[in-house]
Amino acid sequence: MKKLTIFIFLCVYILQYNAQNLSFSFDNAEWETYSCGNGQPDYQEPKPTTFFTTLNKLCTIGLQPIITVSQTTDAYMGQAALLRTQVLGSANPDSTPTLFSTLIPGLINSGTFNTANIANPLEQGQPYTDRPTCFTGWYKYLPINQDSAAISVRLTKGGQIIGSAEQVILSAVTNWTQFNLTFNYVSTNNPDTIIMSFASSAGGQAGDGYKGSKLYIDEVFVGTCTNTIADENIIFATLFPNPTTQHIEVNWNNNVGAIQFELYTLEGKKVKEMNLFSPTQISLEGLTKGIYFYQIKDNQGKIQRGKVIYQ
Repeated sequence: MKKLTIFIFLCVYILQYNAQNLSFSFDNAEWETYSCGNGQPDYQEPKPTTFFTTLNKLCTIGLQPIITVSQTTDAYMGQAALLRTQVLGSANPDSTPTLFSTLIPGLINSGTFNTANIANPLEQGQPYTDRPTCFTGWYKYLPINQDSAAISVRLTKGGQIIGSAEQVILSAVTNWTQFNLTFNYVSTNNPDTIIMSFASSAGGQAGDGYKGSKLYIDEVFVGTCTNTIADENIIFATLFPNPTTQHIEVNWNNNVGAIQFELYTLEGKKVKEMNLFSPTQISLEGLTKGIYFYQIKDNQGKIQRGKVIYQ
């Protein structure tokens, strides 16, 4: 059984890179299709392709095409990123690599793919100088055997770690779940580089990765959050239309009673708060178009959370 001797930090797809707050999505417009050539299958890369890279590019240095990253409609909203662990060569019956094969985890990296460096073509990191407080997003994980996944952001300066936020997923998470990670800083300096990483195989508790492990990632944000949205989510209300261009209507079962509605920006700023006693149309006029988080609480303390797209 081949061991993963190096913990690999891997990255997600970014929708926007505005100022120092980073918002991530994986919808159709955020992918570009490339060809390995010589009649080999096409592969996709997340945009902007000058910021991100994946191991799908291995075919450009002469290896057989292995697709470890692709978009999927199995998403928290719209489309999502699917990271799938593969094996270069033949796997053992338990999906581990053989003596003559190599594990290829699903990964996307905030960096570049250097075809001139065949031994280590993945070069990590992009310029970034802020000190964010939180790293949030949505994920599902379907591991094979005892595999694990990794979510990580590292901020560095001159190669030295300034701060980080990370999570290792050691078991299956079959429903879309939100992660909320707080940055831990070990220096008062501002960074010069950000390395954001998502991995479909991070070695598992025994240090092994397995072919077929799947990590789904959607709607990720790095920045300053004053209010983070927790994992718990109980669905008892509907919001429509979503996406919307003008307003949303909130509807729920009459047995629930009155509800409290709150709307937050991605940075965690509360922009609306109201008590609702019957189905209500809520205008979004005056708000900046983009993605918002909502929270609904009923009179028994149950909480529903989700996302509103104002376009």
